[in-house]
Amino acid sequence: MKKNPANFIPLSPLSFLHRTADVYGQHTSVIYENRTYTWSESRERCVRIASSLKSYGIKPGDTVSVLAFNTPEMFESHFSIPMAGAILNTINIRLDAATIAYIFDDSNAKMLFVDRELFAVASEALSMTSVSPKIVVINDSFAESQPDISSDITDYESLVVNGDPLYNWQMPDDEWSPLSLSYTSGTTGKNTTGKSFNYGGLVSPRKPKIKKMRNDPTAGLASKKKAKQKAQAKKGALAAKRT
Repeated sequence: MKKNPANFIPLSPLSFLHRTADVYGQHTSVIYENRTYTWSESRERCVRIASSLKSYGIKPGDTVSVLAFNTPEMFESHFSIPMAGAILNTINIRLDAATIAYIFDDSNAKMLFVDRELFAVASEALSMTSVSPKIVVINDSFAESQPDISSDITDYESLVVNGDPLYNWQMPDDEWSPLSLSYTSGTTGKNTTGKSFNYGGLVSPRKPKIKKMRNDPTAGLASKKKAKQKAQAKKGALAAKRT
């Protein structure tokens, strides 16, 4: 039997937001300082942002990098960017400018969401790159510092205000399509290593061993027992050799 809309739908984390907003729309989704959103409000904000990304020319398969703290904007980016068909690339805020520059180039970033507090390191990184992503600044009134920036830089909230709440975002046609791109940040090599994750893989684990370990607390005990027996045998052999 071939796949068709009656028997198959691609897996996607986007369905979590859609269903939660439908079922628990008036329940709280985010609380940050003096800001509170419901699930319905979070969905609408994400849809509006996805609409704005498209209006700025972001196409399916383009990379949108995010250099930000754990604020509502980071939460929203995990839905809004994939809603536009783009690839989410969150960057470790503790990396130096040279490493961030490498990530911008390697991922071919088309747009950058950056917290205003991190604008200096982002600017330094961009001065080293061959790409020129459109910059969107996250203005957090509770940030420890708010450095001066150019007035013509796009503000994150403008993506929400100017976005279409009725934007017809699409689920992925193929659950193997890339959803996110992450880079290591502790390797001993010169450059970090990128790893792409697809829609389906982020919803359901594809490796049977991992799935078994998560669902069965006794999984792996047999191999541990065998390793223990092997160690005891080796210890006994060494003792016999000494005597």
